[in-house]
Amino acid sequence: MYPEPDPLVGMDQLEFYGQRAWRPGKLSAEPPDPSKEKLGIQALQYQEKHRVHHEVSEAEAQEGDCLSFFQVVTVVI
Repeated sequence: MYPEPDPLVGMDQLEFYGQRAWRPGKLSAEPPDPSKEKLGIQALQYQEKHRVHHEVSEAEAQEGDCLSFFQVVTVVI
């Protein structure tokens, strides 16, 4: 189940790779809020599990093309 409110709001406006949307620009020695951390991690895990990975399906299609090409080449030779 995806957490509410959405902890990933503003993810496209982060300053650097690896920064977390639920604690943007936080540069302090105090530990992060454990409940916000948990909700943020749950949201990321939900997206990883339910998002379509186009790069994977494209790679699988290219792999299929390569295999069919080599099967044709081996039959002709």
